[in-house]
Amino acid sequence: MKEIGIAKSTCLLCNGKYTKAGMTRHMKSCLPKSMKNQEKHEKHKVQPFFHIQVVDYYAPDYWLHLKVNSNTSLGTLDQFLRNIWLECCGHLSAFSHKRERLGKGRKLKDVLEPGMVLL
Repeated sequence: MKEIGIAKSTCLLCNGKYTKAGMTRHMKSCLPKSMKNQEKHEKHKVQPFFHIQVVDYYAPDYWLHLKVNSNTSLGTLDQFLRNIWLECCGHLSAFSHKRERLGKGRKLKDVLEPGMVLL
C-alpha cells in the first residue's frame, strides 16, 4: 500500500527532497553553498542572480524555485516557463506589477526587487 502524504520535490542543486514550505527555507542555505562551489570550479566571477518562486495562481500546489541570471529578460523567463509548464500559444502572456504591464524586453535586474510579486 502506498503512503499518502505531502508532496515533495527535489532540489536540483543538492538532490534533497522538500515540501513547498521546506524548499523555500532550504533555498536560503542551499543557494549560497552552490554559489561558493561554483566559484571554486570556475575561473570567471559568478554572475548576480535572482531566486524566483513561481506559483500557479489558481492551483498553488504547483510551484517552482528558479535561480535566474539577473541579465535575463522577462521574455526569456516567459519562454522558459512556457517550455516546461504553461500553455504555448502566446495569448494572455504578460508580467505585471501593481497593475502596470512590464515589457518582455526588460531585464530582471531592472524590474525585480526582493519580495516583489508579479502577476
